[in-house]
Amino acid sequence: MQILVGENNVNLRKKSVKIEKIDKKIKKLVTEMKETLESSEGIGLAAPQVGVNKALIIIKIGQKAPIVMINPEVLNESEEKVIAEEGCLSLPGVWGNVERPKEIKLKFTDEKKRSHVVILKDLNARIALHEMDHLKGVLFTDRVIQKKTSFSLDENL
Repeated sequence: MQILVGENNVNLRKKSVKIEKIDKKIKKLVTEMKETLESSEGIGLAAPQVGVNKALIIIKIGQKAPIVMINPEVLNESEEKVIAEEGCLSLPGVWGNVERPKEIKLKFTDEKKRSHVVILKDLNARIALHEMDHLKGVLFTDRVIQKKTSFSLDENL
């Protein structure tokens, strides 16, 4: 699957709809998104990033298999906030500091129709919140404290 790019991409700015039924189409989307996430070497991917405005995200936590979250919902977030640098597969080369809760309690359904409630901390909470923002048509650059663009110098000049 191709990852959509651009701060003003209309598909990335649309709100996603809740998934009512986990059927073969959704399971195929999950499989394709996992492959896309793996090949892009990313740590999170939301369905809108591949042109599907449905409430589905996939995140990687450490070396474990990616976690599929259908209709994710934050139940609680810590008052303590952390500022850290973020980037996005849909905004290559753009980085910026974003303030997010240190810890969140999240509920979601997986592709096997099982319900989960989990507590995520630090980077894992940040990844989930970043991807969930995509479901609302929000990019990390909308929340950034200070944006910077990465670049490299050509030593032959």
